[in-house]
Amino acid sequence: MKNIILKKRSMKTILLLLFLLILTSFFFFNTMIKTAFQEGNPVNITSSILKLNFSDNELVEISGISIGSKYISKFKDGSTPIINFMKKNGEWEFKEQVGSGYVFEYNKKTITVESNMYSKKYIVWNVPQL
Repeated sequence: MKNIILKKRSMKTILLLLFLLILTSFFFFNTMIKTAFQEGNPVNITSSILKLNFSDNELVEISGISIGSKYISKFKDGSTPIINFMKKNGEWEFKEQVGSGYVFEYNKKTITVESNMYSKKYIVWNVPQL
């Protein structure tokens, strides 16, 4: 009788641990999936990150984008590679930063390049069609 009670207790403990493991895994993967898909297809982002890490470029274009262009860069405090990029591509002059947007002007035309953190290490830049 004592042996059966011990088996029931150990079975309850195992089931409780299994339930906690499944619950923790669910929250972890739910967070990971949201991060991975926040910019659309994660394959495009992953391949762009690999290109960025294995090149000397500050920015890499994310392929598979239909409207405008998206670029990804490494996050560094005080570093904004988009300003250099815009100067090289059409002599756009940086005017100001408004929140996560960077305002540029060229020939009385103004555009805003939006940025958002993809992760702790990377920033995605949304450059409108010029």
